[in-house]
Amino acid sequence: TRRSQFGWVAVNFKTICSEAKSSGSCAGCSSWSPWGKCTSDCGGGNQTRTRNCGNTHGEEDGCQCKEIDMEDCNTYSCPVNGQWGNWSSFSACSATDPHTCGTKIRTRACTNPAPSKGGKTCEGRDVETVGCSGGKKIPLKVAGHCQETKGNDTNPGQEALPGCFPQPEDCLEACQENTDATGCEYNTVNKGCYIHTAHITAVKDNKGTICWLFIVNELSGSCTNNTSPIAGNFTSEACLKSCQEKDDAKGCQYNIGKNECSYFTCPMSEADSNEKVTCWTFNKGLFDADQGTNCTTMRTSSARNTPRTSSARTVTRTSSARTTPRPSPVGTTIN
Repeated sequence: TRRSQFGWVAVNFKTICSEAKSSGSCAGCSSWSPWGKCTSDCGGGNQTRTRNCGNTHGEEDGCQCKEIDMEDCNTYSCPVNGQWGNWSSFSACSATDPHTCGTKIRTRACTNPAPSKGGKTCEGRDVETVGCSGGKKIPLKVAGHCQETKGNDTNPGQEALPGCFPQPEDCLEACQENTDATGCEYNTVNKGCYIHTAHITAVKDNKGTICWLFIVNELSGSCTNNTSPIAGNFTSEACLKSCQEKDDAKGCQYNIGKNECSYFTCPMSEADSNEKVTCWTFNKGLFDADQGTNCTTMRTSSARNTPRTSSARTVTRTSSARTTPRPSPVGTTIN
């Protein structure tokens, strides 16, 4: 016995008898019950069983009889059901001519997580195809004032757009809605927005002004293997923006499945048939004669010889021996 604040109480200091004990006073206990349900279906749990020893306490052995028994159960790994990862960016539109219909795709993978240990695979499609219109106006952003004639700030094809344009993106979006637009200009000081409907041939260095030229070609496929990677995990929009920030970039490539971005420094005119890659050619030679110099011929990642047409103005060159424009072969550079 031991004294407490409530008076004298009886305390049993005897240890629990070993489970193996089957003789002595514990031999009078009832048989063990069946094992109870495991607390977990997988990944490790426990289950218990019981017996009744009544008033048998193993006095002569100095221990109590064990009435509850426990053991581990279902220790095997749980199955992992697959879950879809995020959708990729859309591919380039299959139609490149303005006002024509095409399709573009995006993909996703059952890897977040992937099914394992007997788990179920993801339900649904891993490819989504939607309709699209060719001739999308893709801008090349250049700091400065747009000039329809080099050296002349007067632009007959320039028109101020009415409305409020607190951000450059607001101005650009308004310009892109005009099917006749060849470019767009934004004044960061007075928030003025101007649309161009004549060909822009130059950009004059001018702080506080942004010129967008709608001359970027979007091609489905890889334009070249000779690229410089840009570190990061990109969407297609972020990739194109990052490439344009590189002063020496003449184009950009985006791997849709891997979210990888790279740029190339010699102008390209064609793409192969790799649907997992989108290529943008910047066509800087349309407003800067110095672009494309000191470039060597480069090969694309596969040999597809069919030329592609884009919504941007097509640049062709003629020689004294041939007056009919002909497309550049796959992988060749253009000025």
